[in-house]
Amino acid sequence: MTHINIPESEGRANIVPWSIAVFVHCTVRADIVSLRNGGRRNPLPLKILIVGAYGTFGGRLVDLLADESRLELVVAGRSGQRAADFCSHRNARARLTPTAFDRNSNVSDQIRALAPDVLVDASGPFQSYGERRYDLVEACIARRAHYLDLADGSEFVAGVSKFDVAAGPVPEALHRALVVCAWLVRWRLLPSLSPFAGVMSAAVNRLRWGEHRGGMFVQVRGTDEHHREVKRSWHLLAEGDDGPFIPSMAIEAIIRKMLAGQQPAPGARAAVRELELSDYEALFASRTIYAGIRDDTNVDGSPLFERLLGEAWHNLPGAVRQLHTFASEHEVRGRCTVEHGRGLLSSWIASLVRFPPAGDDVPVSVHFRSESGNERWTRQFGQHRFASTMLMGRGRSERLLCERIGPIDFAQALVVEGDRLRCIPRRWSIFGIPLPLWLAPRSNTYETEENGTFRFHVDISHPWIGLIVRYRGWLKAGR
Repeated sequence: MTHINIPESEGRANIVPWSIAVFVHCTVRADIVSLRNGGRRNPLPLKILIVGAYGTFGGRLVDLLADESRLELVVAGRSGQRAADFCSHRNARARLTPTAFDRNSNVSDQIRALAPDVLVDASGPFQSYGERRYDLVEACIARRAHYLDLADGSEFVAGVSKFDVAAGPVPEALHRALVVCAWLVRWRLLPSLSPFAGVMSAAVNRLRWGEHRGGMFVQVRGTDEHHREVKRSWHLLAEGDDGPFIPSMAIEAIIRKMLAGQQPAPGARAAVRELELSDYEALFASRTIYAGIRDDTNVDGSPLFERLLGEAWHNLPGAVRQLHTFASEHEVRGRCTVEHGRGLLSSWIASLVRFPPAGDDVPVSVHFRSESGNERWTRQFGQHRFASTMLMGRGRSERLLCERIGPIDFAQALVVEGDRLRCIPRRWSIFGIPLPLWLAPRSNTYETEENGTFRFHVDISHPWIGLIVRYRGWLKAGR
C-alpha cells in the first residue's frame, strides 16, 4: 500500500485525534524485556498496568489484549471492586489482576508495589490532572517502567518532550455539542473547553446510545515531478462495534511489537513515529475495519464505482469490474429468483417502490446508461420494469454511492469484503428530508463472481415488518 506523508506544523500533527498513533506518548527504557526472569528462555508474562482500565478506552484496550497469554493485565482504577467486577466478566487468555489505583495519591509508591513493565494511562481526561499531570510519567521513569498514554491535546503532548518522553461510540448529539462548543471558543464566547473536560469524559463513559459505526479520510494535494496536480486520499471504514477500538489500538500495536521483540528506542517523545500503517493493518484484519488509498487525480472519466472505490476497485473480481465499466451504455442479461414478504404492509411497500413480483427462474436484464457522470439503471424482470439513478454523493454523503428511487435517496458505502462488493446503508431521505437511519429498511446487498459469472444478491427488509423483497441471480453481457 502506498503511504502518504502528512505535513506537520510546529511539531503538531495535522490529523484529528482518531488518526493513527498521533497522540500516543511513550517513555521507554533500553531494557524493554523484563529482567525479573534472569534472562530465562520462558519469561514471566509482560506486566501491563492499565490505569483507568474499566473506563471507555482502558476497557477496550483490555479486550484488545485479552487473547495474549504472554501478558499480565493489571486492571486498575479508583475502585478495586469495580476492577474486580470488570475482570469477572471477561474470558481472557491473559492473566487479569484487578487492583485499586489512585492517581491523586502517592503514585510512585503504588507503581513500586505493582512493579509493572509498562504503564498505560487511560484514566483521563488529561485536562483534569492539574499541575500534577505528569506525575505518572515521572514515577515511571524513576521506576524504570515504560509509559504509554492516549491524549487528544497538543499542549499536553508537547509538554511530555521535556522528559525526553513521550479518542466508545458516543451519541451523535455529543459530537454535535462539542462542535458547537468549539465554535463558541473560536468566536471568543467561551475562553476554553478545559473546564468541561470532566463532564465530557463522564458522558463518553456512561452514554451508549447511537450507531456503532464510523469512518474518516485524510486527503492530501501536491504536485509531481512534472508540476502536475496530484490528489491522494486515505480512507478508513469501521463497522459494527469495532470503530471505538481504534484509539486504543495504538497501545495494542506497540505492546504487541514489544512481545515480538521490536523494541522502541529509549527516549521521551510523542510517539508519532512508533507505528506504521502496516502495524494497524494487521490488527484491522481480524475486525470489520477497512482502509485503503484512493488516487483522486483526473478520475472524472473513470467509471462511477471506480471513482468511489479508488484503490479497492482493483481488488474486485473481474466480472464485477466488467459489469461496472462502460463508456456510455451497455446491457446485461440473466436469470434470477424473486421473493416477497408475506405481510400486507411489506407487499404494499414492494408495490410502491415498484419492486418486481415474486417468481422463480425469472428472465432479467439491466440497461446501464451514463448521464453526466451519473448512471441510470433500468432493470427488467420478465414484463416488470423499474429504474433508479446512481450518483456520487455530495455534502454529508460525500464519497458514498447514492441511489435515487423516485423521491427516496439512499446513500451507501461501497465496501470490498474478499470477493464481494457490499453496499452498506449510511443515510437516507425522502423528498430531500433526512430521516433517522434506524427507521430505514435494512439491506443485505452484494455483488460477486462465481465461475467467471457476475452474481448479485439483494435482500431488503425492515425490523418492524420483516422481508420486503429478495432477488438474486446472475448476469452476462450480450443476448
